Amino acid sequence: MIAAGKKKLIIWIVVGVFIAAVIGVSAYLMYAFLPRSMDIDWDSIEKSNTGVTLLAANDEHNDTGSPALVKLDANGSVASSEWKVLQFTDMHLSHEMKTTNDTIAHFIDTLNKEKPDFVVLTGDIVTRLGAKVRLEQLSEIFEKAEIYWAYVLGNHEGDSDPYTVSRENTMKIVSEYDHCLADTTVKKTKAGEDVWGYCNFVVNLLGEDFGIVQTMIFLDSGNEITDEDAEKFDVRDGCYDYIKESQMKWYEEKIADATTLNADVKAMLFMHIPLVEYRNLLLVELADVESGKVVLLADHPDYLEKADASTKEKIKNGKIKVISSDYKKIDGSDVIVNGEKVGYFVLREGWKVIGDTRSFERACSSDHNNGMYARLVAISDHVNGLFCGHDHINNTILYEEDAKVYLCYGTCSGIQGYSKAANGLSDGDKYEDRGYSVIDIHQNGTFDFSDVLFETNGAHIARIVNSQPVVG
Repeated sequence: MIAAGKKKLIIWIVVGVFIAAVIGVSAYLMYAFLPRSMDIDWDSIEKSNTGVTLLAANDEHNDTGSPALVKLDANGSVASSEWKVLQFTDMHLSHEMKTTNDTIAHFIDTLNKEKPDFVVLTGDIVTRLGAKVRLEQLSEIFEKAEIYWAYVLGNHEGDSDPYTVSRENTMKIVSEYDHCLADTTVKKTKAGEDVWGYCNFVVNLLGEDFGIVQTMIFLDSGNEITDEDAEKFDVRDGCYDYIKESQMKWYEEKIADATTLNADVKAMLFMHIPLVEYRNLLLVELADVESGKVVLLADHPDYLEKADASTKEKIKNGKIKVISSDYKKIDGSDVIVNGEKVGYFVLREGWKVIGDTRSFERACSSDHNNGMYARLVAISDHVNGLFCGHDHINNTILYEEDAKVYLCYGTCSGIQGYSKAANGLSDGDKYEDRGYSVIDIHQNGTFDFSDVLFETNGAHIARIVNSQPVVG
């Protein structure tokens, strides 16, 4: 009897554990995979009323060959060729609902205050599980506000695929909305080659007499490099992706097309992952120097030549970062936390940084330099700059004195994720320095670029004015 009782007890324990496991797994699956809507005050969304009108690629007033925006008055005449473009990046509207709801509230408030003509979202916008409903809500915000917008993919769209929305389907969902100008069709170069990626497209801004004022080009910067490319280029497995040759050719062809309509036209490039050249500004953390994670070649000129195989492998994999002697410390750039110096910034010779913009993390570009920056410089007379996101605690604007192709970070917009404070680089709020960027485009093709932080209640910090850097 005692043995039978023990056996019965064991059975009940096993059954109980099994039931508890089923309940636990079911609860997790419901949390992870059920649609998670954002809390949105739909009545608070205001119409933009900016007079911006979309002209299809085949419209009689649009000879650019791509969708174009123009401002028309009540009589159908061009009202203005001055444009206000907002850039939001890395919003990370995820299934973590508190910070997601905070972010979307800031976003709606910004649209209401700024009344933009056009909005650009440069990746990592709607991420993680249950993304479809948030993608739809985001798109519906633009529909209600009657604001045209564009979306390029970041590296986090498609996270947890196939259990959430894939990168390809993300673009298909948003492109179905009337005010979204993202184009998911596969482009071709003039030689007939398919252009790599899911979101390569052009939007032109028109001005007086429906002439082109600015061409805005959007490129898919991918996710992770393939194993084949990592081996081919001898770079770290799993590093970030890069702009492909077909995309660069297509980009150059789009610029050439625009110059046939306006010999002085300028272009802006929008994508998510920065180019390798963004690493020309670096933060040197003293703790990393002391621990050997960063090596300053000014002090060790023969380091690379004498490094053993293990050290070289660590360098390749980013476990040891090497800063060569052609980087110089920026005067007055010390990073002070709680009264203690924790690091300073260095800048590669021949490069300049605008104002107090800084990179508090090494630019997370691909480890493969695809030569895209050199292509931009080669046609710099027609390039205003590159605008990206990806690195949450970088707001750098870099340029070379002779080229004046501005490499700009948009201000991180998501009230979540890592921060300067979390990385020990600030004693401020863990969500400080979150906001958006404003690009004002003038009728002569010049532009202004400003940062706006949510914590400053909309105060614009000018970085570029009339295409000239703000010094100081």
